[in-house]
Amino acid sequence: MLFNENYQYIKLLGEGGFGKVALAKDVLAERLVAIKWLKETDPSEQKHIIHEIKSVANLGQKGIVTFYHHFKKDKNI
Repeated sequence: MLFNENYQYIKLLGEGGFGKVALAKDVLAERLVAIKWLKETDPSEQKHIIHEIKSVANLGQKGIVTFYHHFKKDKNI
């Protein structure tokens, strides 16, 4: 299964308050990535995760996951 035609799904890593996290492989860069998808599908209710994305995107520190980009997926795993 591919996410956004760029990431090959490997396995589910876990679930939390905002959603699920999967291990995937970036098929172009050939690196492992974590993909987080939201439980909440209503855009007006996603403000907390949007805040988290904006905060993490600018950190760039070792030991903290790097945010690359976002995409929408209609089908749930």
